[in-house]
Amino acid sequence: MSQTKSSLDIDSSTNFGCHLTLSALLMLSMTSLSYSPVALSTVVKQKDASVFAAYTLVTAKEEVPSGLLARAILPMGVKCPLLQEGNLINNVLNWHFVQMTQRLPPENTDSAFQSVMVCEHGITKGTLKAKIGKQEIPARLPTKINKIAVFGDTGCRMRKGGAYQPCDTPQGWPLSKIAEGIANREPQLIIFTGDFYYREYACDPKAETSRNCASSPGPLIPKYDVTNDKLVQYPFKDSDYGWLADVFLPMRAVFSAAPMVVVRGNHELCSRGGNGFFLFFDPRKNTSGTCAPNLAGRVTDALTKTWKTDITIRPGRVLSLAVVDSAIGQDYDPYDFKDPTIDYAALYKQGFIDADTLTSNSSNESWLLVHKPIFGVSKEPGWNTDFSPPLPGEMNWSSVPLQVASYGLLNHYNLILSSHVHAIEAIQIPGVPPQLVVGNGGTELDAPLPYDLPLKAPLESVNYAGLPAMPYQQATSKWADVRFGYSILYPGKATNNWKWEHYSPDFTAGKLPGAEVLYATCDQTFKQLICVSQAQ
Repeated sequence: MSQTKSSLDIDSSTNFGCHLTLSALLMLSMTSLSYSPVALSTVVKQKDASVFAAYTLVTAKEEVPSGLLARAILPMGVKCPLLQEGNLINNVLNWHFVQMTQRLPPENTDSAFQSVMVCEHGITKGTLKAKIGKQEIPARLPTKINKIAVFGDTGCRMRKGGAYQPCDTPQGWPLSKIAEGIANREPQLIIFTGDFYYREYACDPKAETSRNCASSPGPLIPKYDVTNDKLVQYPFKDSDYGWLADVFLPMRAVFSAAPMVVVRGNHELCSRGGNGFFLFFDPRKNTSGTCAPNLAGRVTDALTKTWKTDITIRPGRVLSLAVVDSAIGQDYDPYDFKDPTIDYAALYKQGFIDADTLTSNSSNESWLLVHKPIFGVSKEPGWNTDFSPPLPGEMNWSSVPLQVASYGLLNHYNLILSSHVHAIEAIQIPGVPPQLVVGNGGTELDAPLPYDLPLKAPLESVNYAGLPAMPYQQATSKWADVRFGYSILYPGKATNNWKWEHYSPDFTAGKLPGAEVLYATCDQTFKQLICVSQAQ
């Protein structure tokens, strides 16, 4: 099959701002195509569209029997491509072709998501190999795991007020290097712990650090309300151009490496990057309009349903991953600061109840995947329930509403895996699974070390109806590091035994491109996690 190169075909080495043209804004209407198989004669006649990205998302088997959903990102105005599926018949690899269908952009977003087209198809159970155009994508869940990659919080941060992360250098924003490092290690599964999208503000040419982001696509131009003679801001902050720059170009290397388990982060709120998340990465069919504004130009956010996937580590050993949405809500107080009638702890609770139910019959081991760490520690200024600053020397337990909501519902897990805090840290509290935070995937890092062990137990200072006076014990150990990177974990010979290795791109003068440093390791056994920094 030949591949016709579109005028919008993107090479990861090409400057993004120069490559996309206004022709991308000329839209052609598309009608959804069926999922029925396509004859080989049709394949020969159809031209391959230029595919910006092609990848495989892990989904619940209630959605797709194989547990895998194929997606492709293309320029708008072309037909959805054919998904090529190969399986063995009489020990010969035979290919058949199915037509991918368009995943419709969210309504009432005007031109924000009209430059690219998203196509998808559930991969047929039993498929051994899969391609979209000439791009091979993961075709099946692994039957044996040797390596799993974990990373999150990846986008290049744009802050209101003119403080810009240096997106123009790999040292300042090493996401592409991190993606290449993950791909080179050939994992069988990738876990993305949330927060893709950080280009929420335009690059201000007057800002002192504007050189760091001069080529970044900004948010949409606000609407103008002629009747009331005023500007009306869009109720969301992302666009397809922004997602191409923040995600699809720099992360391109990982998309063909392994199936991805994706967790929704708080940067994927409907008022932030939610429209793009549900269009590109939510692992369910028919959810692309979840964050679409109503006709009045308002968005209403909600938590998505908890789901689970079972990953075969080897015959007789299965790892259950329960994914809980924690995108909305406050970090430090069970109630909303501005409206104390909003009880975020109560909103979260059903997600943990569902996860507890889904993992109750897991025979081997289970992990809880939730973007905001239940027992993470943040150096950012936090607040106690009386809105006072923390006591001198008292570190901030992050995501207090999650601690309340999950109380008594964590017994089935061997690990809580999260990001959100822009660092890497491991926290051990007696009576609950260890918390591992991997939020150093490229976005602006949090405050540097040291990160002291909190002086108080989680919820020790929080008064919430239905909880005992001391819900949790004092943390016994905490390890942290603040540098860009990703994690690779290896299953041990015994069930519930894992070895974690944490890598960072090495930009030391004289080092070859792609050089990395192993800066820490962790040993995980049942509900114990011990991490040690490596001598540099």
